[in-house]
Amino acid sequence: MGDLKMVYQPIVDLSTNGHFIFESLLRIPTAPDIQAAILAAEEDGSVIKLDEFALRSAHEVLRQRPHIALTVNISIVSIEQHGNRLGDLLWQGRDVNARLIVELTETQPIKQLQRIKWFVKLVRQYGGQVALDDFGNDFADRERARQLRPDFLKISWLPENTTVTKNTPDVMFDAKKLMREIGCPLIMERIESQQQATFFRECGVSFGQGYFFGRPTDLQ
Repeated sequence: MGDLKMVYQPIVDLSTNGHFIFESLLRIPTAPDIQAAILAAEEDGSVIKLDEFALRSAHEVLRQRPHIALTVNISIVSIEQHGNRLGDLLWQGRDVNARLIVELTETQPIKQLQRIKWFVKLVRQYGGQVALDDFGNDFADRERARQLRPDFLKISWLPENTTVTKNTPDVMFDAKKLMREIGCPLIMERIESQQQATFFRECGVSFGQGYFFGRPTDLQ
């Protein structure tokens, strides 16, 4: 797969515009399409190597930078197939897991829900938190969130370059109601303008992420 590296994108508190959380994102210089590379790795079973690298890197950065928190993407496929290996790494990072948020990424349907529940419990047992990535506005996503009870929900319903209004179909949801229902704050992804940031803040969304706040890059 070539050399692996991580880049970081800020997650901003929409009420203050402050940020100390960064999403850590995997990059493979020899694979320009990172999503295609991850899908291929899930298919051939090598995605665990990517996730182990990402988790080790997150722990290293957290030890070097005690004033930030990181999210790290972990594939559902890795958890189902190699949860114990990931659990060993989480154990090794107990000293910094209080500033770690594990994002569960789902490109394929969950096959072993009890295994995922076990892993969520393990993350918390070792001091971390859990986010559901790419949460949608349908029954299946809501039911999965009720089952897993994440600490954060990450939402990316917003099409690129959208001007949002109260009547925009893609964002016709009551964020405050959703937060009460699931019991955790929302992180809205793909925010690209002040107008979008203001709109979601007024909807009650807690955090925002997107090119408006900063592109993925090395930590300064």
